[in-house]
Amino acid sequence: MKNTVLISLFSLIPFFVDAQIIEPIKWSFDFNQEGNEAELVFTANIDDGWHLYDTQLPEGGPLPTRVVYSDSSLFEFISPLEKYPEPV
Repeated sequence: MKNTVLISLFSLIPFFVDAQIIEPIKWSFDFNQEGNEAELVFTANIDDGWHLYDTQLPEGGPLPTRVVYSDSSLFEFISPLEKYPEPV
């Protein structure tokens, strides 16, 4: 009985080892301020073999990249997101 329990527990190890969180994209943030306006700069460093989707995609496609922020009376967005370099 003891051996059966041990074998059962050891057979579950691959499931726990495989369930690690993968972070293929490392984000960094910066801003440039001129007067009362600021430009937010998001930079994504993507591991080889991974891809990042555009923020604007047609219906039925993959899930687009989203920038999520809290509403605030302290700021407003005055222009849409710009991509650099342009997606391939």
